[in-house]
Amino acid sequence: MNAQGIITKIEQDIITLEQLSDEECASCTSHASKNGISGCAACNLLGSSRRPILRAVNRTNMSLSVGDIVKIYLPPAKAIVASMNLFIIPLVAFILLFIFSGIFFPWLGDTEKAFAGIAGIGGWYGLFFIIHRVRNKKDWPVVSEIITQQE
Repeated sequence: MNAQGIITKIEQDIITLEQLSDEECASCTSHASKNGISGCAACNLLGSSRRPILRAVNRTNMSLSVGDIVKIYLPPAKAIVASMNLFIIPLVAFILLFIFSGIFFPWLGDTEKAFAGIAGIGGWYGLFFIIHRVRNKKDWPVVSEIITQQE
């Protein structure tokens, strides 16, 4: 994933930026509706006109200041792994715990098995939180280049 944004805040090596729309986003028709709204306007949550806020790491210690326009990069593999961690693995944890709780504890009803599955989801998110804390900023997007710099 490549994105461009305007830096709004800098805290040590972590930068916060507002994502700018680019040509790809403007030509996107994946969310086109019958009233003609497409591109970034269609992707805004609940019709909000705010730009998406992103956080990235300045690993190469570039000289950055608030107002600079920078390009950030996140390898596609990391984006896929993050999506799996948030959506796929919890679903699998729910299904496995639902099934195995019925196998190991045959007297449980569907409600109790569903609670076991929900506990699996909670357990995965707890483990994911711990892993995220240990790995710290290793999976974050990085600033790849400065497009325009404030004087």
